Amino acid sequence: MPILLIDVLPKKLNLTTSDNHAISPNKESSILKNCNKNLSASPRPKKNLEKDTDISTDPAHSRQRPQRTAVRKLQLDPVDEEDEGDFSASDIDDPTWKQKDSSSSDGECSSVPNSPDCAAKTPLRSLPNSPAGTPLRSLLNSPASTALRSLRNSPAHSVHTPLLNSPARSVHTPFLNSPAGSIHTPQPKKRTPKRAKVQQRKRLRNSGAEYTTAKNKVVHARSMKPLANCRSKCSEKITEENRKIVFAEYWGQRSFDRRVSYITGHVFEEKTKVQRRRSEDSNRNRTCTLRYELDVNNTRVQLCKKCFLATLGENDGFVKRALLNKKRSVSGVTEPDRRGRKPSSRKTPEKTIEAISKHIDMFPRYSSHYGRSHSSKMYLGVGVTKQSMYNDYCSKDNPKISFSVYVREFNKTGLKFKPPKIDTCQKCDALEMSLKHALPEKVLEIQAEQKLHHDKAKSAYDCKREDKAKQTITSWSASFDLQQVLYVPQISSGNVFYKRQLSVYNLTVFDCFNKRGINHMWNETDAGRGANEIASCLSHFIACDVPAEVKKLTLWSDTCSGQNKNSIVCAALISAVSEHPSLDVIDHKFLVPGHTHMECDQVHAVIERKKKSTAVELHHPSNMYNFIKTVEYKKEALTVVEMKNHFKDFASLLKLKCMGPLVARNKNQEGNPFAFAPVQWFRYQKKNPTVVLYKHSHDEETAFQELSFRRKGKIGSDALKPPQLNSTGKPISVAKKNDLLELLPQVNPLYHNFYENLMTSADQEDIDPDCLPDSDITAEIQGSLD
Repeated sequence: MPILLIDVLPKKLNLTTSDNHAISPNKESSILKNCNKNLSASPRPKKNLEKDTDISTDPAHSRQRPQRTAVRKLQLDPVDEEDEGDFSASDIDDPTWKQKDSSSSDGECSSVPNSPDCAAKTPLRSLPNSPAGTPLRSLLNSPASTALRSLRNSPAHSVHTPLLNSPARSVHTPFLNSPAGSIHTPQPKKRTPKRAKVQQRKRLRNSGAEYTTAKNKVVHARSMKPLANCRSKCSEKITEENRKIVFAEYWGQRSFDRRVSYITGHVFEEKTKVQRRRSEDSNRNRTCTLRYELDVNNTRVQLCKKCFLATLGENDGFVKRALLNKKRSVSGVTEPDRRGRKPSSRKTPEKTIEAISKHIDMFPRYSSHYGRSHSSKMYLGVGVTKQSMYNDYCSKDNPKISFSVYVREFNKTGLKFKPPKIDTCQKCDALEMSLKHALPEKVLEIQAEQKLHHDKAKSAYDCKREDKAKQTITSWSASFDLQQVLYVPQISSGNVFYKRQLSVYNLTVFDCFNKRGINHMWNETDAGRGANEIASCLSHFIACDVPAEVKKLTLWSDTCSGQNKNSIVCAALISAVSEHPSLDVIDHKFLVPGHTHMECDQVHAVIERKKKSTAVELHHPSNMYNFIKTVEYKKEALTVVEMKNHFKDFASLLKLKCMGPLVARNKNQEGNPFAFAPVQWFRYQKKNPTVVLYKHSHDEETAFQELSFRRKGKIGSDALKPPQLNSTGKPISVAKKNDLLELLPQVNPLYHNFYENLMTSADQEDIDPDCLPDSDITAEIQGSLD
């Protein structure tokens, strides 16, 4: 028995036999037509199947063209060549695939389709009159596609067929060679909005496909009817192949207005040549007649009315309305359909939309420099919400709207709310502003400076990434940063937003080797957040969390001069490298200002999200410490170190009056001026701890320069050990304590004593907690130079 070969190619499907016998177009059409009667569609296969071929004409996929080919083998049985049937647009767009009842007696599965049991027992499909078990898992379920393929050897095939790009052609072709059981049921569709359903119904109606009305009435698809035996002998003027092409082109337009234009361009009104009076009393004096034409191979062919309508699948009423449309126009150009184009009475007025847009534009927006190369999103400031923006809009003289309308217009802007501690780069913003208002001769200069700045930031990130990649059990990498200020008591009472609260500080050191965050925490009554406190946290991390087998430690931080980049931190790392039992080298590297996103920032973001999602009340600093212990970062619980009794006075190592062994110098070993600002890399070595190496780049090949911190004279074995920092505590302002006492009714009574005994000072001023404490740090560092 010969084998039928199906070659699936883009835009056509070739049928041949294994013994190279020719198959006539009629027989080819009959074969696929009979196959279609006994086949049901398989669900769409997974996209990762090899040689997958999907010829889909669904409107959502009409632009996707298959790029691969596949050869299918079917067993060929005798087929009646006369059984062709009518060509119907319902065959073009049939979204439902009729399931064929299977009988378990002939070896086919009668269980649920696509189940593993069914796939294991029997082939998915079989041809009519073929032995049970003949494999055929899927086939193009459309006589429309059969008609198009039968034209491939026909002269009429050269005529352009827009049906291939039409939503009416919803043929779904799963891969025939996919193994049984690998075809899965598609996922359930998401809920479709009502407006989308209306548009989908309109597309199906204008493409001649079957659709369901709003009242759930099924309207059958348009179909091409057989030609009548007319006096004009229209069947001799146009072939079936050409009729199918005309039908496909007409409904492939997918537009009501185009259908009207097509009708008015092919139906013409003429004056009657002969008046036929049937009787003397007859009033039927026809003055004009209609001439119907179709384009066949670039030639106009005149048909009778019935054959014209049968070929297009149209009705007489639509033709009459199209011609009336043409008559109403002075120039003879048909008017577009005006149904559904009237502006909605519920539509928000343009003036109101403009007022909303102007109000949204009033809020300052920022671009996140951390993701500048990957995203162009703009962010609003921290603390701004949609509700607060809407409330502000309503408080002003603006048109009244609902909250949903405001949110809808806000979402159109694409604005996002800035996450905590995501600041913009001042230099990037300044260069961007300069570029907008620069003179033409200055543009290239500013662009070069901007590129240099971005290259430096990228180079620093690349160096940090390389340090993490080179980590071993003896070489670790870590980053540290101070979190945005936390507050207690954190309660749900509304008046807390108008009261001063107690500040809680958190310096997070992220151990990149073990991927864990270590949070060093204290409150403002324990200590400040200057260089001594930061240095104490680093010293505690190196002494307690860096094991004895580590030989090299690389620290990464931002360039805050008051906290991370100063002589006090240098003194702390000199002390750490000399006191640690195994560390030979400590490298301290800095990211470019404004581009300092690190793992610590991710830890801080996780903490903030957990605070907002749980809405937990935190009445005391210890509550905040315990809360952070419950936070997990990458499935690892955060560690909290309470720093109250672990602060050390590293500044005393630099003070002459304290007999400090170190001194901060403003010249290096070669006598050249030294400044902290341009330094990008400090290196501390155990073999000579008081001589610090530094360079102004992250380039490995650039030579280090030397800076000596050693004071003249001998240094004892314990000289580099700092004393304990004064642990008597720090006072707060009187106004802040009064505010805290007013909140006591909402605070757990267990903590009333803590707030009532807080020390105060009349000289203590309340400063913005989010501002860097450079004033006291500058004085502290200046004192170390005396």
